Amino acid sequence: MLRKRMNTVSQTQKPLQPLVFTAREMGQRAFLLHAMQHLRMDHEQFCKRISIPRKTLDKWLAPIGTAESRVMPDMAWSYIQDLLNNFKNVR
Repeated sequence: MLRKRMNTVSQTQKPLQPLVFTAREMGQRAFLLHAMQHLRMDHEQFCKRISIPRKTLDKWLAPIGTAESRVMPDMAWSYIQDLLNNFKNVR
């Protein structure tokens, strides 16, 4: 007789915690796309909200290692994270 294995947690195992990433662990491109999705903004709206030119956002979103790629300043990371935190509190 075959028995199906059930996903149970034994007495010694801790239940799996959901994966929570800090903004930096996500990577710059993933963080920006995540922010735009959660704030429900397109590229133009997002640029206007954080007061940057569209070309700057395009450079931040460019794949790492390309000539167009630019590293996002620490201030931008913090500001966008604050926007996300405040958005969660408003909803």
